[in-house]
Amino acid sequence: MNIILDSNVLKDNYYLNTPRFQALFSYLKKTKSECFIPEIVILETIKNYKRDTEEYNSIVDSLKKTNRVLGLNGPNLEINMSDIVNKYERSIYKIIKKVGIKLIPTKDLSISIDSVISRSLNDIPPFYRSGRSSDVGFRDYIVWETVKFVNKDFEGNLCFISNDKKAFGQSCELFSRLKNESNVHFYNLLDEFLNEYAEKINFISEEYLEDYFREVLEDEIPNVVTLSELLATKPENEYIDPSDITDYEFDEISILDFYVYNATTKYYYVFVRTDLIVRAYYLNRLMLAAGLDDEVSSDYSFLRFKKSFLLRIDRRTKRPDRFQNHTSN
Repeated sequence: MNIILDSNVLKDNYYLNTPRFQALFSYLKKTKSECFIPEIVILETIKNYKRDTEEYNSIVDSLKKTNRVLGLNGPNLEINMSDIVNKYERSIYKIIKKVGIKLIPTKDLSISIDSVISRSLNDIPPFYRSGRSSDVGFRDYIVWETVKFVNKDFEGNLCFISNDKKAFGQSCELFSRLKNESNVHFYNLLDEFLNEYAEKINFISEEYLEDYFREVLEDEIPNVVTLSELLATKPENEYIDPSDITDYEFDEISILDFYVYNATTKYYYVFVRTDLIVRAYYLNRLMLAAGLDDEVSSDYSFLRFKKSFLLRIDRRTKRPDRFQNHTSN
């Protein structure tokens, strides 16, 4: 299966070096498939990178002001935005070339200006009206035309991966049109594609992973879900204050998706995305105020977290010997 990537897939990893991309590149190599990125996607990715560096400097500037108010001498964390963005722009083109991704220039597309104008004025997807503006969707139109252009050489053997559910989600009109016109396969998450197409190992299943996590999380839950996360999560009972937490424990876990992103002669490296439920115990102040003792005035709530993990599984013993939290979901 050949692949086209949208810019939002690159948003969480500008340098394409996370386990997700390791698994993708492994798949491309083993299946001799090709990966394409529209030129406008790279330009938008560079723009997103610049915006994120601006946001970083804004946070640093706010921190410096706080340090001055408190009389603290913190480290200078500010970055030279121009240098950083220019460096990234040079790097991303080198990375794309190194991993074998093909860039599709916009000039190669047979785009009719009359068609663009007509679609824009008549709100034909991917154009849509937002407030008084009726030309929102130009960038999506270029991506759409790129998908159609590439699909001419891969009829029925091409998938498009985009997190933009508003423009390309299964419920939108453009999804149906493009699917009917070109038979392109759609995925809204790179994880969804990898869960279906990445390398499969017979003994590594959802049941296998759930059994492992149920075993280890009994003791490891404090290292997986932090107290600050619990304090920031509102309990089901509206009369309980998150700050009144007294204890918490692992309750249940379900596997959303997983895939092998690397393999050596000794280990399999597996990315796992989960839905994790924690049982948290709280002091119920209403019951305490009623004169009930601490044991009776204790209450609990189930809190749900999306958590990702990286596992290293020993090929000989078929048992994980290490796992760690993965912060990007």
